[in-house]
Amino acid sequence: MASKFYAVRKGKKPGIYSTWDECKNQVNGFPGAEYKSFKTQSEAKAYMGLAQPAKKAAPKMAKSGSITLYSDGGSRNHGNKLGQHVKDDDKAAWAYLIIKNGKKHYASDGEFGATNNKMEVLGLVNALQYIIDQGWQNESIDAILDSKYVLDSITKGWLNSWRRRGWKKSDGTVIKNKNEFMQLSALLGQFKHLNFKWTKGHADNEGNNFVDKLLNDTMDDMKLNQPNKTIVHSSFEQPKSAEKNVEESVKLSAHGKHINASGLNQYVAANGPSVWAYCVDFDDELTSNSGGMLGVNNSKMQLIAVINGLKKLIEMDLNQKQVTVITPSLYISQTINDGKLAYAKAHDWQSFNGEVITNVDEIKQLAAVLDEFKAIKFVNASFDNDDNAITTVQQLLDDEVRKINPDLAEQLAPKQKIEEPKPQTKRPEKSKEYIDKDKSVSDIEKSLRDLGFFDK
Repeated sequence: MASKFYAVRKGKKPGIYSTWDECKNQVNGFPGAEYKSFKTQSEAKAYMGLAQPAKKAAPKMAKSGSITLYSDGGSRNHGNKLGQHVKDDDKAAWAYLIIKNGKKHYASDGEFGATNNKMEVLGLVNALQYIIDQGWQNESIDAILDSKYVLDSITKGWLNSWRRRGWKKSDGTVIKNKNEFMQLSALLGQFKHLNFKWTKGHADNEGNNFVDKLLNDTMDDMKLNQPNKTIVHSSFEQPKSAEKNVEESVKLSAHGKHINASGLNQYVAANGPSVWAYCVDFDDELTSNSGGMLGVNNSKMQLIAVINGLKKLIEMDLNQKQVTVITPSLYISQTINDGKLAYAKAHDWQSFNGEVITNVDEIKQLAAVLDEFKAIKFVNASFDNDDNAITTVQQLLDDEVRKINPDLAEQLAPKQKIEEPKPQTKRPEKSKEYIDKDKSVSDIEKSLRDLGFFDK
């Protein structure tokens, strides 16, 4: 009999395994894998949702409707006829929106060749998992969906029946989307006050329309022959459909860099200046700061610049306004807008490949600071322009380099070219020999003419 049972809730093939090697084969290289070892099979089954876990004393009832959840899924096909299967290159996506204390938390992901039913289940699964990751599962939650497929499986008891029959229907056939429903069942058992409501799709429900727009944005961005990755729209960024409705009142420009002793920033040198700077542009006034140190990489300095700038906004009581962070750093914008920060926060500060995320201490600081903001978005933009705030940041960075290494700063300073006037080109004078030659030719011609050689 196995001494341990390994339950793989999210992996290449979810299930319960009796050895670590079997478990490892299912989770290695799988983004966001979820697995756990148990001493008993019953505990492993409870984790997987194959058996009801022992009931615990219900916590104190939370305030009704303290969290509102919307989720949805959809797919697109291009020419499928009735009765045909979904094609491998058909786009599909899910999305969720969670509203708590007036703040929106939302995410979306997509894959090719999946059905809309699968996406609808995954929309709810990922929303519930996010709530658990935040520790909110004991609060009162209203889950609002337009999917009868998902709602009926829960409210009509189909899910419990499938679980008791080993995830088979009454006729003995395995249910469709088995793995997704197994995940859903395992998650539902961890909630105490979860209420489900139906809403008509594509109608006047703002939250439902929000997630519908979000998943369609995801499908718009999907491209074939590229590895799938979670497309998380951070809770601190307005989605495409809402950007135009929000007035941007505060701008924060921030940047950081490392320069090695040779004047390049291609590698980190222990004696190379590492500098950061930010500038807040609010109400036609600029507020800025900067700093420097030695031997720190570019990406860390860029994070430090943004973190210090955001802390300044909190100090100025501007964190409840709409904030736009402008940075030339692709690293920063991708960390936020591509969901790397949100994913790491929800997965014990690991990246998509399961390794500890780079600059983990600074990433944790950034996540903590962002929690203080009501509405914020990150924009990747060139710093090669005449914007006053950006110019200020560039000047501060140069000043910090000058403080740390004046010689290097002088070396990097742009040199003014002084163009010397070009000398005028003079025609070379004829040599005396050439002049004499011309003269002698003339004399010969005169003599020949005198002798009558040119007479007609």
